[in-house]
Amino acid sequence: MRARSRAKIERRAFAIASLLSPAIACRLRVIWARSLPDAYGYAWRFTIVLDEQRYTPEDGEDTLRHEIAHVLTFEAHPDATGHGPEFRAMRKRLDAAIEAWEEEA
Repeated sequence: MRARSRAKIERRAFAIASLLSPAIACRLRVIWARSLPDAYGYAWRFTIVLDEQRYTPEDGEDTLRHEIAHVLTFEAHPDATGHGPEFRAMRKRLDAAIEAWEEEA
């Protein structure tokens, strides 16, 4: 993936995260891995790691939203489990915020 494409995706990640938490968005890092063994991406604390080889425009947006929801969930609920109710609720909030933001644009 070209550097310009990566930078555009990173800017989108910051914009999406800032919809629910500007403080988290300021600390968010996106790292590109050459290959992840069994995932399109993962999140840990304020870092999102995306698989450069698997990331495509078709499913990349969903992966990005998914990992941002993990970052937001873990900050709000440190004891939350991976895809538990807190994560699912955060993902719904995030998707609703993105939809409203895109309707305004």
